[in-house]
Amino acid sequence: MRPKRGVCNGWSFFARLWARVTSLAASRRPALLRSLGGAEVLFHWLAEPEGAFLLPGVAALGEIAREEACLESADMIIVPNLPLYRNEHVEAAQAALFAAFSDARLLLDGRFFRVYEREAN
Repeated sequence: MRPKRGVCNGWSFFARLWARVTSLAASRRPALLRSLGGAEVLFHWLAEPEGAFLLPGVAALGEIAREEACLESADMIIVPNLPLYRNEHVEAAQAALFAAFSDARLLLDGRFFRVYEREAN
């Protein structure tokens, strides 16, 4: 069975965008703003995960504090903008962490990722 027309192109676009994000992260101290999953385990250039789920009522206060510290010390922050990733719980968790990089400027506003950067500390 052949894939529907355009399906492969969508994944190809996603792969090209992720390749651009990873090239921007080269020789940087990137952090990934996330509340679900463990992309940090898959990509060695990301900081070690502070917890599996940073959702209100699930994450311990210590996990959230460590995630904030990680975001504050990063000079590049990657924010997923994936449709399956958007829901009220994820947005509530992320909103609490956005202050950690309020001093960063938007570097890339992609369809699936936003990348922020700040001057190196």
